Amino acid sequence: MQEFLEQELRVTVAHVEMRSLNTAENARYSRQILEPLGIDQVIIVTHASHMARAVASFEREGFDVVPGPIEFVGPRLAYPGALGWFPNLSALGHTTSALREYVGRIWYVLRY
Repeated sequence: MQEFLEQELRVTVAHVEMRSLNTAENARYSRQILEPLGIDQVIIVTHASHMARAVASFEREGFDVVPGPIEFVGPRLAYPGALGWFPNLSALGHTTSALREYVGRIWYVLRY
């Protein structure tokens, strides 16, 4: 995000959180950076499928969150007609991502 803001939008980034290994840690460390500055509202830009977990993580840290979801994945047929109802590699990838996200949500409830 820092690279995009600075290179594409020519915006100077004043604070960057670099220690986190996951979204929950990112929320915690971001709170440590932003709280002394009086910043309580954040805009979260992430893949739509990750948004619920990300919002919950940042709200748990006391932030007022404005979601900015990107890359929505919805039902679409890879092939027109009857062939579109058969499994394909792209759909398998989306299913794998969705299952991973559901497991991640459960893990975050138990862990954080």
